[in-house]
Amino acid sequence: MIDARIEDASYPSRPGALRGVGLRLRPGEAVLVLGRSGSGKTTLLRALSGILREAGGSLKGRVSVRGSIYVVPQEPWDGILGYTPLMDVALSLSASNRDPRAADSYLGRVGIGSLWDRPCHLLSAGEARRLNLASFSAFAPDVLLLDEASAFLDEGGKGILVEQVEEFLSSGGSAVIVDHDPTPWRGVVSETLILEDGAPTDGIPPAPEPRWEKAPKGDLVAEVEDLWFRFPGSRWILKDVSLSVSRGEVVAVLGPNGSGKTTLLRILLGALRPSRGRVWASRPLMVPENPLLFLSGARTEDEAPEELLSEFGLPKGRACRTLSSGERRRLAIAAALREGADLLLLDEPTAGLDPWSRSGVVEAIGRAREHSGIVIATHDPGLASMADRTIELGGG
Repeated sequence: MIDARIEDASYPSRPGALRGVGLRLRPGEAVLVLGRSGSGKTTLLRALSGILREAGGSLKGRVSVRGSIYVVPQEPWDGILGYTPLMDVALSLSASNRDPRAADSYLGRVGIGSLWDRPCHLLSAGEARRLNLASFSAFAPDVLLLDEASAFLDEGGKGILVEQVEEFLSSGGSAVIVDHDPTPWRGVVSETLILEDGAPTDGIPPAPEPRWEKAPKGDLVAEVEDLWFRFPGSRWILKDVSLSVSRGEVVAVLGPNGSGKTTLLRILLGALRPSRGRVWASRPLMVPENPLLFLSGARTEDEAPEELLSEFGLPKGRACRTLSSGERRRLAIAAALREGADLLLLDEPTAGLDPWSRSGVVEAIGRAREHSGIVIATHDPGLASMADRTIELGGG
């Protein structure tokens, strides 16, 4: 299904992004690709899918892929074409010459059947990722390329992902799986490829364990009393929620996909109005799951002064679109601090990051708490354990 020998894959600003990689997969086989950010994992998927040149790169070597290809991208919103979930899955069915009227059954399989008519831009990242999985299943490709597909998923969603991939492989498909967590894929993949600085390697050193010092609680920066919320005509997303946040405090909000974590952050920001209850927040800023939606400048120095860039380990003079996911999240936090936010709202700040990038983001959060109160929506148990308090949402 896949027969590739990549001698060199390069970009004008990054020669030798991927070198000396050979890959052969037969029907029913899968390979897991590991490595820290910038090691060449996404470049490998671009080379296999045929979009490397469209992404500004060049390829020396050969790549042969038999049959149709489906890519689940690192950022879930990059894999959505339809205005609603039903429309998105129907497009996948139509593209593979299958009956689009079956779209609702695919949504039900991934647990978002009730969201069939919700505009996709109102989906949480976890719900958007589940939609990616429904559309992949509807398309029924021969070759599947997954780029950090487990990011943003709760444990139930990860179980659905693994089940879908196992079913896909048993039907004769082949898969290349990029993930920072090998645990779910034990027994699924037939081999593992580890990349470091663009080349195969036998192993990579462990990442540092991030820590932050406890900060004294300051003045109150947010207060929520008896909050209820729903979109017109829909079920209640939040019911009877109350909390307060002080400067110097980190509050982690936990819960499965669709439990209302992102909605709570949007209400604290003021982007959504509560259906009932009282919400007050002092100078809030929110860094969404996709930090590019927060960044407005073309280059890093447009977002934060040089001293903040240095403090957060970020390069000066880089185009924001060329930064890794971890760098984008650190830059967004630095930009929020420049604006002087009293309340910093972070939506899945460590999702899809390798342990080294995650460490940098966690340290950035620790620095930010010296100036702000912080509310984090997360599925990361390690990050939640470092918070001063945790709030778990379930059924609203």
